[in-house]
Parts: sequence; C-alpha cells; structure tokens
Amino acid sequence: MKVSIYGETAIVTGVENVKGTYRGAYSEMAIRFMNVLVRRDGRWQLVLGQGTPVQAK
Repeated sequence: MKVSIYGETAIVTGVENVKGTYRGAYSEMAIRFMNVLVRRDGRWQLVLGQGTPVQAK
C-alpha cells in the first residue's frame, strides 16, 4: 500500500488479496485499488474508491 498526501487530499493505492465463498463457490482474487480522501473538519473522508481485478498469471 502506498499513501501520497497533497495538502488536504490523500491518494491510497495498493493490491488487496481477497478470498471467500459466495453462493457455495470458493474463490480467491487480487484487486488493485485506489482511494481518494479529503481532510474535512479535522478527519479524513473517503470521496472516491475504485478497484480492478488483477489477472491471474
């Protein structure tokens, strides 16, 4: 995970590995994500989140 702060805005990027069962089928996958946060009233608030599945090798 990488965090970049630009004044009152932060961008967080990284890869999340998830696994679980949905409707009886087990699955594992990696998701590349990006979140944009803005500091409002002294706290960070998420304003945009995006995730894209990473192709298995």
